[in-house]
Amino acid sequence: MSAKSTGVRWLMAVGSVTGFLGGWVLLAHAPKPVPEAVTPPADVGSAPTFLAPRGLQPFSRLPNGFTFPEPRLRTRGS
Repeated sequence: MSAKSTGVRWLMAVGSVTGFLGGWVLLAHAPKPVPEAVTPPADVGSAPTFLAPRGLQPFSRLPNGFTFPEPRLRTRGS
């Protein structure tokens, strides 16, 4: 091995470790999610407006015997 390739390998190793540790520090210091504000309980007799159905259409069923095609893996190798 030449000295040049050894230097490049060390540079890649140090850069990888530095990037990993730097990302770890950034994630550790990122702002945490804010908890939702506590809302008073809704009336038991009515559903919340965001859960009320609004003209939703049911999913249509697939015909009997329908199967999804198998994916073909192509490696383009030898």
